[in-house]
Amino acid sequence: MIKSRQQFAWVVFVFGLSGTAVAQSAPLPPPAPTELTLVQPASQPAQQSATPATPAPQPPAEPTQPSAASFETVPAEAPPPATRNRFSDKVGNLLGGMAWNVGFPVGSVRNFTDNASAAGLELLLKYWVHPRITIGASVEWQTYADQRPRTTYPLKNGALTATAYNSVLMGTLRAGGDFYFLDEGPVIPYAGGSIGFGWSTLQSAAADIAIYDNQSSVVLGLEAGVLIDPSPRSLKFLLGGRYSAEPVVSFLGSVHDIQTIVLQLGVLGR
Repeated sequence: MIKSRQQFAWVVFVFGLSGTAVAQSAPLPPPAPTELTLVQPASQPAQQSATPATPAPQPPAEPTQPSAASFETVPAEAPPPATRNRFSDKVGNLLGGMAWNVGFPVGSVRNFTDNASAAGLELLLKYWVHPRITIGASVEWQTYADQRPRTTYPLKNGALTATAYNSVLMGTLRAGGDFYFLDEGPVIPYAGGSIGFGWSTLQSAAADIAIYDNQSSVVLGLEAGVLIDPSPRSLKFLLGGRYSAEPVVSFLGSVHDIQTIVLQLGVLGR
């Protein structure tokens, strides 16, 4: 019984091997042609898969506070130098100098001495209180002399007729101010006024007689000219003219006041 089962198993095994060999050796029939049908999908998964997905927008990152180490020290640029006014540099400064005066008598004193005089000297001080304004003081000396033709002069006890040699010696102390029409420049025009005190000696010498008198008076003056300033540190030059009047001076009945015009050529420095 057992032997017949073993034989039956071998027969089945051998039959299975032979069937497998026959199946491998038989040719395979050609595949049947298939029809391709395009189906439009409701959605386009192919295109969606081909197109890269757009990432969702991310919220902006919060700014981070820079640390102290991230700052670099940058040297500040020096500001450009301010444009300085040449005359504003003089504010608060004192100018001193002298002037040569050439004088001309006018008014009633011209009947006493008619000649122009170059014997004039003036010492000047000017203090800058504003780029266009100076205040100052001066001391002036001026001498006039003239030889008059034969003239009769009345005296207390009579009269004198002779050729007279007349002279006027003047000293003046002034205080005043000048206004400059420009802030700066090489040539600055100005105008000013002054008031002061004057003393005068008037003398007439005829033959052996000399008559003189010393008088004093208030002095009023008006002046104008130009200040020449080549550079801020150089000397300044003054070209000007001044009218002066001493209204209360009288002498020998022919002089009722003293009026003069002087031309000035001066030099000033700090």
